[in-house]
Amino acid sequence: MSTIKTAFNYEKEYSKGMKIWIDTVDYVETLVDNIKNGVENCYLWIKTIWVDKQWDDYFFLKIMKLKLTLMEKYFRHHGMSTESVKDADNIKRCITLLDRILNDNYSEEAFAVYNKKYNINNDDLDLSSLTKPITDPTQQADFKSAIQIETEMKENDFNELFKIIRENIQSWWD
Repeated sequence: MSTIKTAFNYEKEYSKGMKIWIDTVDYVETLVDNIKNGVENCYLWIKTIWVDKQWDDYFFLKIMKLKLTLMEKYFRHHGMSTESVKDADNIKRCITLLDRILNDNYSEEAFAVYNKKYNINNDDLDLSSLTKPITDPTQQADFKSAIQIETEMKENDFNELFKIIRENIQSWWD
């Protein structure tokens, strides 16, 4: 009986020791992984964070774009979920929308027809032509229409971007 009790105690102590050892190894592996990941993150984010400013949406959107770019790459190349490719595609669409918003070329697109109709060449514009009031009612209406198109284009991109994020963000994990 004493031998069984001793063996049981030994096994119990051995199990405790192994658990402590395994917990220690897990802790060290996690610590090393966190340090490696932290250094990589600093390298990846430094350029974006270095120029970050607090005064408008541009910098917020740049941060968002970098995060989504990193997520898209991860899901596309390392995703384990059956939905990884679909998730990567949705994230890629968000990046495309963010590029459009950040590039802010809506005015050029919206005014293309107006400029052609009224023979306006953006390369040849001078400051005095920009300050002249538009007196022709048809041209005024066309100008307002172009502004409305510009506003709607940007608004549509923002709406699509945040709709995709709203509908998918909680499933973007692996």
